[in-house]
Amino acid sequence: MNIKFERIKKAEFKNKQNSIVLFEKISDDNFGEIQSNGCVFQFGWRGDFILPVVKEIDSMRFGLGVDFNFIIVDSEKKEIMYKIELDDYFINFIVIGNVIYIASELKVIQLGIDNFEILNEFYLPEIFDDFVITNDSIIASCIDNQTINLNNF
Repeated sequence: MNIKFERIKKAEFKNKQNSIVLFEKISDDNFGEIQSNGCVFQFGWRGDFILPVVKEIDSMRFGLGVDFNFIIVDSEKKEIMYKIELDDYFINFIVIGNVIYIASELKVIQLGIDNFEILNEFYLPEIFDDFVITNDSIIASCIDNQTINLNNF
């Protein structure tokens, strides 16, 4: 799958034909589009300093996180397969095997890819900074250098 993300102007967002709107709110100040498998998906978000994170999950699906939203989109079916509204701002996500780790400011959600079941939730002692992957574990690193072991392989 080839995914291309770009920011667009509000006028382009409103006037683009044959695009699929993933989400938008009246308060959105920023707009973007994702091109995948010949389809155009559009969405809006609030924060000027925060860019969306868009990553391939497998050959048919991609994940998108921004603001308080995380979704999984099937680009062949042209539909949202999974959507979660987070308690705090989305930061990042990674895919390891058949599990997605979704990081917001103060929590990491472990989500099964096959059935979209929440496998675990890890509450962080400080704001999330990065994922660290070692030979035998996945670690959430916080901005104050505290770490939480998320999973043993």
